Amino acid sequence: MAKRHRAEEKDLVAAEDAQVYLGVSRATFWNLVRRYGVPKYRIPIRGKRVFFKRSDLDRLREPIRVDQKAHD
Repeated sequence: MAKRHRAEEKDLVAAEDAQVYLGVSRATFWNLVRRYGVPKYRIPIRGKRVFFKRSDLDRLREPIRVDQKAHD
């Protein structure tokens, strides 16, 4: 069970690292988190700092189909 927790923690990145991972500014990152409801995680022994799962961040990198008629 301890191995599973360590593996889950390895998937977590701090907000600053998540911004770099996505290649966006701090303001853009927090706007994306709010707009798309990206889940935040806390590790009790690490205090109030929030973390993000890479798998959740990867969803922001996936292409989204845009309807051509809406943009004509």
